[in-house]
Amino acid sequence: MAEPSIAAQVVALTHLSVAELRVRWQEIFGEPTTQRHKQYLVKRISWELQRRHFGDELSPEAKARLYELQEEFRTTPPTAWFKGAKHNRATTPSPTTRKRPVRDSRSLKPGTTLTRDYKDL
Repeated sequence: MAEPSIAAQVVALTHLSVAELRVRWQEIFGEPTTQRHKQYLVKRISWELQRRHFGDELSPEAKARLYELQEEFRTTPPTAWFKGAKHNRATTPSPTTRKRPVRDSRSLKPGTTLTRDYKDL
């Protein structure tokens, strides 16, 4: 009988328990894992199954770019990795006193009652 497709294997992984995924990890990677995060296990095992099926060779350009990025991350501080990210922005001090809104002197005061005469009644 033929081996199930990669897509079928990946779908089957989503239905396994964490204990079953850890056993599958042992079968695929040949070493035990201490990981207990189900989504991580599914993604990592799925990636390895696809890598084995479709080949694990990257193009020379992709390998060169990968090494370039690794070197950049190795030599620069983490705050420079994601320029413009929210966690890299300088915090602005929050004002301790709120300014009261400017009020037009012609505006009505809170609690004012408005009346209207109708047909001289």
